[in-house]
Amino acid sequence: MHVDGEWARGVLDKSGVSLKVFADRVGVKENSARCALSIGRLSKRMREELHQMANDQTVEELVREAVAEEPEPEPEPAEGSERLAVVYCVPRNPHIRLAEFRDGSHGRFRCKPGDHLMGSRVRLKWVSGDLWERVGEYDGRGRLLE
Repeated sequence: MHVDGEWARGVLDKSGVSLKVFADRVGVKENSARCALSIGRLSKRMREELHQMANDQTVEELVREAVAEEPEPEPEPAEGSERLAVVYCVPRNPHIRLAEFRDGSHGRFRCKPGDHLMGSRVRLKWVSGDLWERVGEYDGRGRLLE
């Protein structure tokens, strides 16, 4: 069997398409398609159909790999768990601060306007979703009082 014929047979086998169905798609008789595959002389229409089938297989494989590699969502922190975070954003709302934890995850917490400026370290306790609350006593500048 010629190289083109071997490749074509492989594409047909992987896609699960029989020789009869392939012949119907390209508009030839089954024996003509079999002969063309065995000697490796594929018509333009046969090549186009085989390339389309190979592209579809590649896309399906890429989708399967992407779904398999998709990371599992991180479980929510345990109720009442405390973590140390650094304030990385002071949004327009003066009562909210956005904080980043050591593992790279983010959360938000409420505070008084002017407290906890960017770079401040804050000990937070999880409430729900991405909402956290401060733990401990802080002075007017957002520094933790020991």
